[in-house]
Amino acid sequence: MSDCSHANYYEFLPAVKIARLAVDNRYRGSGIGSTLVDYAIALILDKIAENVGCRFVVTDAKSQAVSFYEKQGFVLLDSKGNQSTEHHLMFLDLVDLVDLA
Repeated sequence: MSDCSHANYYEFLPAVKIARLAVDNRYRGSGIGSTLVDYAIALILDKIAENVGCRFVVTDAKSQAVSFYEKQGFVLLDSKGNQSTEHHLMFLDLVDLVDLA
């Protein structure tokens, strides 16, 4: 998956944001976080994307969560500004998921 360079042509892109996703420390590593993200993406694809023209799922990941989101298929926005912030913008292109279905 690439950094979706054609998206740079647009000032705004339709997206749904996953915010404040967390799993209690006692349950980390048990798959709950992955299940929550999978459920959110399924809900977006099934109920939201077609009705509002949504193209991306985005999140502002803490540094320690970047690898978790990468495993879920998210891509780190490749910019100096994004790499130097505390919360890194990451995105998942829904078109890539629909193409797989």
